[in-house]
Amino acid sequence: MTPKQGMAVPEGFRLPHNTSWSMADAWGLSPRQRREATYAAISPAPRHRPKPARVRRRPESAWNADAVLTLRRLWDLGVTCSRIAKKLGKPFTRSSVAAKARRLDLPARKYQAPRGKAA
Repeated sequence: MTPKQGMAVPEGFRLPHNTSWSMADAWGLSPRQRREATYAAISPAPRHRPKPARVRRRPESAWNADAVLTLRRLWDLGVTCSRIAKKLGKPFTRSSVAAKARRLDLPARKYQAPRGKAA
């Protein structure tokens, strides 16, 4: 079905591939409809139905009240982040312990010289 001059263009209308632009002007297509029409003429129609968007859930945090309490207690004792992570168990890493300590505003550690043989 081709719209006649002065008629409203139906939603989703596509121009045939051999339509001239003067004809599109006579039909009263907007610039956006013209761009979409040329794009529709160049690209083939999709052969499959697009997959629905997958909703991503935010993973539940492993930092429960017991883990935070253990972190605070061991941090005050001066235990290293890697040892705190080992004490807390599987989902915790050295980096996650350090980041949580930073977010909790725990006091910064003083730099200790590396242990080993003296030169």
